[in-house]
Amino acid sequence: MTEAKAKKDQIIARARTAKAATKVNDMLSGVGTGTSTAAFDRMTEKVDQMEAEAAVSKEMASTSIPQMGEERFKALESGGSVEDELAAMKKALPGSVDAELEEMKRLMSSTPEPEKKPSEDDA
Repeated sequence: MTEAKAKKDQIIARARTAKAATKVNDMLSGVGTGTSTAAFDRMTEKVDQMEAEAAVSKEMASTSIPQMGEERFKALESGGSVEDELAAMKKALPGSVDAELEEMKRLMSSTPEPEKKPSEDDA
């Protein structure tokens, strides 16, 4: 019985060794081929991209872009309101926009809608 168990353990060990040797051989045979060098190239490109993103992030954090943005918003808020600008633009126009709009509304409401012709679907 112990002899059978020992033989079984030996076969399992040999199988594991063969499997590991196959993996190692596959890995070694892949070095230098186009697929492994392409994989290394992709990994290198990915790391280069990550380093570039980190550099840009660092540069943006060190500049005063956020402060400039806030200063710009404060300057815009302290100026005239949008409504004031709109009123000035309306005054600069040759005619009153509101009057033209009212006239268009009046004309559209007084124009009768064209009669609908019966279509083949209605029949």
